[in-house]
Amino acid sequence: MADELTTGEFAAHFEHDLSSAAVLRLIDDAEDEINKRYGNSMSQIDYLDGGDRLLFLLRPASEVSSVVTTIGETDTTLAADDFRLRYNGAALEREVGGTNGRALWEPDVVVTYTPESDLKRRKRVIIDLVKLSIQYDASRYARAGDFSMGKVDYQDERETILSSLNMNHRYFA
Repeated sequence: MADELTTGEFAAHFEHDLSSAAVLRLIDDAEDEINKRYGNSMSQIDYLDGGDRLLFLLRPASEVSSVVTTIGETDTTLAADDFRLRYNGAALEREVGGTNGRALWEPDVVVTYTPESDLKRRKRVIIDLVKLSIQYDASRYARAGDFSMGKVDYQDERETILSSLNMNHRYFA
């Protein structure tokens, strides 16, 4: 994918003595974990429960490809005039006057969309994860003479870095 962090971009942020192949493996691992937890940067499919006028997406959308609603065993692919993006792409509002107009969303809704670009944040997180991996040495403490220092827990720090991509704590005005 053209959006991936390159080893050259990483080297501009962190001096290291690893081979490009070794750094690329760490970058790939970080990207895989991000995609597993937060979806890829190009498309998203949300399976949502309806019943209200607004549906809040898991990630802000820049474009909606399709919306399929289900009542019982009947699936309906909505027309573009059946809904509209609201709150900077964070929600879909059901339109009464659309082709398949209704006041409220059906019980089950599947939305396929292009998420708003978070490429810069993803790259920053990948850089931080790769740095953490390179610096990790599995020891909890370091001691030299009278000086001792505790080290961060690798898994806790990794979770903290990854959680910075979590968009579920958005606020709406």
